[in-house]
Amino acid sequence: MAQSDSTQKPHRVKDLTGQRFGHQVVIGFAEMRGKIPYWNVRCDCGDERPVSGYSLKAGRSTRCSRKCPANPPVKDERGKVYNRLTVIELAEIRGEARWLCRCECGNLTKVAGSDLRGGDTKSCGCLRASQGGGHGTTEYTTWKEMKRRCFNTRNSQYYLYGGRGITICDRWRKSFVNFLADMGPKPFPEASIDRYPDMNGPYSPENCRWATKMEQSQNSRKARMLTYNGETMCMRAWARRLGITHGTLRRRIKLGWSPEKVFSSEHYFTPPPIKRAKSRTATS
Repeated sequence: MAQSDSTQKPHRVKDLTGQRFGHQVVIGFAEMRGKIPYWNVRCDCGDERPVSGYSLKAGRSTRCSRKCPANPPVKDERGKVYNRLTVIELAEIRGEARWLCRCECGNLTKVAGSDLRGGDTKSCGCLRASQGGGHGTTEYTTWKEMKRRCFNTRNSQYYLYGGRGITICDRWRKSFVNFLADMGPKPFPEASIDRYPDMNGPYSPENCRWATKMEQSQNSRKARMLTYNGETMCMRAWARRLGITHGTLRRRIKLGWSPEKVFSSEHYFTPPPIKRAKSRTATS
């Protein structure tokens, strides 16, 4: 059986001749290496070499080499200051330029140019330490999520917080250290920040507490508040106080009982809710 010539393009392989991929133009089919087609390409600098079609179409090969003269010129960042970092000199090129920077604390670090310009890297790492070493702690996560809910319009819960006017005081918004100093560490792992006593007020030292999940639910807008003998609590809190279920308390109110019987710890007989049968539409 005759073997097929690997330098002949199979019919199933799409012809890429003439197409441009970055700084390279395909000038013809090269060969098949197993099941992978390779194409001869010419870089804008004049260099020619074979490249796999998968690398071309996936965008992994856009020029002949990292030192190719066709590469766009590196933007000079020397002497510029980004947050706590001052750029000293070009350190290396790994796909993109990485710059040697001196931090305000005196340390040297290498940072990608895009991270400097985008503000993703602001220091050698000392900035996190100056924030009380809280980065990565549950309190720090609570602080970050609180800011996202109030100021990030793309956050899924923004409409419940920032979208309806909930804000954060300047003391907390600008400093995690201040937040931790005012709130202190979480008293237990499941604790969450709760705006109390004003659920519609801002996040601030005088209006926040570490709360349990039950306290959070009692202080929500959905909670139904009841007042008896000058004391106001949500229905679930009253039910626990009386030693009855939340459903029993709700049925007492629905049946029109007097406040004395509604808020009594006596276990009166409470009719169960009536289950109405679903009406069936007659078919002809």
